[in-house]
Amino acid sequence: MSTHEMKARGIEEVTMDIINETTVLFRHPVRQTTIYKTVSRKKALETVQEMRKAGINVIL
Repeated sequence: MSTHEMKARGIEEVTMDIINETTVLFRHPVRQTTIYKTVSRKKALETVQEMRKAGINVIL
């Protein structure tokens, strides 16, 4: 799901869970459903930057 889709669905914050060395999950803070999954920490950092630009809070 892109950051634009998240904003359209009313998602204003997500939690970021680092599972292991490669897997990072972005989850809905209340329902704990996975919104976005990446297998690269570099991609996860880029995703966090995109979310912040779109006005979505990322909780670590």
